[in-house]
Order: sequence, then structure tokens, then C-alpha cells
Amino acid sequence: MMVVVLVVVVVAVVVVVVVDVEVVIVVVVVVVVVVVVVVVVVVVVVVVEFHFYYIWTAVNHYTSGAIDEFWRLQRSHQD
Repeated sequence: MMVVVLVVVVVAVVVVVVVDVEVVIVVVVVVVVVVVVVVVVVVVVVVVEFHFYYIWTAVNHYTSGAIDEFWRLQRSHQD
């Protein structure tokens, strides 16, 4: 991670020296926005998957129990 930061800083310094400052600001803002969006998407996907697993497990558990109970009651009425 520190290596990435160091590379970004070195590239930014070189670009500032070579290119106009306004262009650098725009590029930095775009890169920051892209990184933030990617991080948010990854976090949301991980959280949704995590919750989906537990929600699905709970629904599956309760549904299975309800279905088993339903069939047990049906059999008891038939007897």
C-alpha cells in the first residue's frame, strides 16, 4: 500500500512539473472519485452477500420448518 502511495506521489510530482496544474487537479479528483466508488461498491457487495447468506439461511430454515409442520399436520388429519 505504501509503495502504491509512493508511486502515485512521484508520478504526481512529475506530472505537475510537466503538465498544467489544472489538468493534474482534474485527474486527481477523477482518480479519487473512482477509488471511492470502487471501495463503496466492494463494501456494499460484501455486506449484501454476507447479509444475503444469513437472510437466505434464516428464510430457508423457517420455511423448511413451516413446510415440515404443514405436512405433519396434513398427515395427522389424514390419520
